[in-house]
Amino acid sequence: MPMNRLLIALTFLAFLMPAGAAHAQQKDAASQAKAQFKAGQVFFKDGSYVDALRAFKKANKLHPHPDIVFMVGQAQRNLKLHAAAINSFKAYLDGKPDAEDREDVERLIEELDFLEEAEGSAVDPT
Repeated sequence: MPMNRLLIALTFLAFLMPAGAAHAQQKDAASQAKAQFKAGQVFFKDGSYVDALRAFKKANKLHPHPDIVFMVGQAQRNLKLHAAAINSFKAYLDGKPDAEDREDVERLIEELDFLEEAEGSAVDPT
């Protein structure tokens, strides 16, 4: 009987270990994403939009979030990547259906759509 209990306990622990490891990986990815997002904000503020775009894309890959997608769109907009920015802003609105800035973002999409038709888009440097 004690051997059965030991087997059950070991089996239970085996199931818990991967979950704990997965949680630690998720927490690490979230902290890395936060660091990338902060770096992107600094680059963006300095006008280094290519570096900002790279950082925001990395942050979103590590830990997807609508607010990160919005900043991807802002960097793309500043780099005249109109079509990509439109897609990012639409993804932002899809990911955040109750966004307080919905009307502003929709107007921005309309403006970018006009610019895309008039000028086309630049080549993505990332």
